[in-house]
Amino acid sequence: MILILKNETTEGPGLFGEILDENKLDYKIIDLDGGEKLPENYDFSALVVLGGHDSANDKTDKIMKELDFILGSVVRQKPYFGICLGMQLLVKALGGNVIKAPLKEIGFRDPTGNFFEIELTEKGRISAIFKGMGIKFTVFQLHGETVELIPEIDLLATGRFVKNQAVGYKNFAFGIQSHFEVTEDYFKSLVEEDEDLKKLDKEKLLQDFYLIKESYITTGRALFSNFLKLL
Repeated sequence: MILILKNETTEGPGLFGEILDENKLDYKIIDLDGGEKLPENYDFSALVVLGGHDSANDKTDKIMKELDFILGSVVRQKPYFGICLGMQLLVKALGGNVIKAPLKEIGFRDPTGNFFEIELTEKGRISAIFKGMGIKFTVFQLHGETVELIPEIDLLATGRFVKNQAVGYKNFAFGIQSHFEVTEDYFKSLVEEDEDLKKLDKEKLLQDFYLIKESYITTGRALFSNFLKLL
């Protein structure tokens, strides 16, 4: 059974959930934002931690317990995949830092008007999570913080404005700053609900999504499928 932690009630597993359903894989979603509790044991095959508006630096009961739970999972060498906040929580749990990003990356376009892109490092190119996926990817961003890594954490992908975009730990725990879980319906709901996205041009966001939709979902499917091969 794969355990999925939701840090925001409105932010679900999206494309990742669809792939799990297609492969008839058993999973359980725990909505931490909605007040559901973490399990008392580690009786699951893998842990997936989604994004949200919390900071990994928060001293709330939710975040402190989540950090402890993530560390316990990694110590037990459970395959891990973190998206956005899920990546930052992984880094924080392992002893790295979460800090304010030099640029708040929101949407598809960077300050120059070009699509946000990430590029794999040498370690990223040989990583199991990015196997057979090329080198550069257009990404959808929704974050204002970034991470500082400890030597034990590998940097797998970099960005032009915010450097640390994907990380790996001992080839079984991974995190990515961007959101490859978004589907069409998921993205439409985000545009309507997220406070940062509501500040942008809704029609332009949708146009950008449809412009790259096919290749974006193909990349997301490859990424999540690679993770499932670790199980």
